[in-house]
Amino acid sequence: MAARSDTIAPRHRLRHRVSAFARAEDGSFVILTLFFFAAIFLTGGVVVDLLRHDYQRTQLQTTLDNAVLAAADLDQSLDPEGVVADYFAKAGLADALTDIQVTSRINSRAVSANAELSLPTMFMHALGVDDLGGAAGATAREDIRDIEISMALDISGSMGNHGRLGYMKTAAKEFVDKMLLDGNGNPIEGEVSINIVPYATQVNAGADILAQMAVTHSHGYSHCLDFSAGAFRTVEMSPTTPYRQTAHFDPYPAIPDRNDRRFHDRVSEGRIQCRTDASSRTLFVSDDRDALHDKIDSLQYGGNTSIEIGTKWAIGLLDPQMRSAVAALPDIDEGFRDRPFDYDRENSMKVLIIMTDGENTTQLSMKPAYSGSNLSDIWKGYDGSYLRFSVQSSDPSYYFVAGRNEWRRDPVGGSSAERMTWAEVWAEMPLAWHAYYARAEQVNSQYRQYVANDWYSKVLDSIGPNEKDDRLTALCSAIRDRDVVVFTIAFDISEGNSKLLKACATTPNHYYNVTGSQINYAFASIAGTINQLQLVE
Repeated sequence: MAARSDTIAPRHRLRHRVSAFARAEDGSFVILTLFFFAAIFLTGGVVVDLLRHDYQRTQLQTTLDNAVLAAADLDQSLDPEGVVADYFAKAGLADALTDIQVTSRINSRAVSANAELSLPTMFMHALGVDDLGGAAGATAREDIRDIEISMALDISGSMGNHGRLGYMKTAAKEFVDKMLLDGNGNPIEGEVSINIVPYATQVNAGADILAQMAVTHSHGYSHCLDFSAGAFRTVEMSPTTPYRQTAHFDPYPAIPDRNDRRFHDRVSEGRIQCRTDASSRTLFVSDDRDALHDKIDSLQYGGNTSIEIGTKWAIGLLDPQMRSAVAALPDIDEGFRDRPFDYDRENSMKVLIIMTDGENTTQLSMKPAYSGSNLSDIWKGYDGSYLRFSVQSSDPSYYFVAGRNEWRRDPVGGSSAERMTWAEVWAEMPLAWHAYYARAEQVNSQYRQYVANDWYSKVLDSIGPNEKDDRLTALCSAIRDRDVVVFTIAFDISEGNSKLLKACATTPNHYYNVTGSQINYAFASIAGTINQLQLVE
């Protein structure tokens, strides 16, 4: 019996141990289950932290992108740095903004900004990660590529002194190259257009442009316009606005011997108010380097100085109302027939450059009654091979023969004589010859000088320097109300005499007072300011 009991006892102990082992496994499964649950929870927490971080990072980058784009807008009048800061403040990210850089030039603006993010973690700190950081950066840049330039260049007589015209030609051609060639010397096509407006007493606009305008008192001898005082109070130049054509006349005394009454002194090109030489003619809306260089090389000095007229034409050729007239010109490139652009067109810029070596001087203009197609009291006829001019008196049956000091019942030439228009009169004879031989000699000798002088005042208007300065001041004031960048160059003139130019420039930094070869620096500086800048970021 004892032996059996001993056999049963070990079996009981085995069952006990197996049961204990089983109970011990149940505890391990619980621990393992808890471990897996904690791992899943922590993984989900990490995902939550990462999603929060990604959302914040996306918001940061979006805010940064929008901020720099708004700040780089060239139409943005607010301070660029303030614009960026305001975007971040409104997004609740003001503390994230670390750096703002603004580079502004006359035809571009680049804005760069950087921001840093630090997000406290909710779950990852259990892994020893207390926060998630990140950095973002953005750069936006807006460039103006379509540029319209008008250059009003003084070619008055004083430009022949001290080599000024030569210096100006060299500088102006280099300016053209800087505007029309890229950094590798390749042409920039279809972006930059240049008007060259040479001016002296007047601006020779040429027949083609005047044919597109509402010109009164017209003639075909020369092609300038007399602007009214009111025309200088606006930048506008419209093809439908009536403008009086400048009379083609030689106003200055040119009679060496009044005992020599022969008509041999014709109108002198060097003395007429509106020059006709091709070198003085305006060149419109071009990016042809050869044509622009040829125009500049051809310039010749002569005449008085009318800065306000040169400026009026130069700014007028930037006025969008002239678009139809410019488009109708025969030599305009097809790509430029939509110029001048509207003032508010995006990504475009209008630039006006005014260069002079002196002050405004006197301008003479013919009164309307003695201009254009109005009939004169002068008859033109031939006495054999000699050209004669007969002045019809108040008694239409008598004619005074100019230069012959004789009266006749009929004009020289009889029925073949032709009555002249005033435009034809001034194209044939200088005003001085006309005043003395056609008018003064009709009276006794002691009154002749008086009659001649009186005739001058009867037919001529004189616009003096002070009035011309007032017109320029008014025009510059009107330009400031438009989106036009104005550079002025005072060439070889004193600081005191260049106040008008300084006041006309967009800012004092847009005004240059130079002498001699320094004009190269002025034009180079202007080109450097407005030249096309390549986007590198």
